[in-house]
Amino acid sequence: MAEFKIVDMADVPAIEDARKGKVDKLVRYELSDGRRRFLRVPAEGITEQRIVDAIRRDLTDLKNITGKTFTH
Repeated sequence: MAEFKIVDMADVPAIEDARKGKVDKLVRYELSDGRRRFLRVPAEGITEQRIVDAIRRDLTDLKNITGKTFTH
């Protein structure tokens, strides 16, 4: 598993239709190679573990698509 550090978090309005009027945490994190990424996590019931799990899912998605070539 890749090592990462949470750099910053901010409250932002949710953008999904089903969550209008609610708040997300915009989480910015940094990988050990210096790349920075961000993702949204619903703020309701937020815990450190939920944030870490969301980052791990994001990294899995990144790993599954990185290096693939696409044509338009």
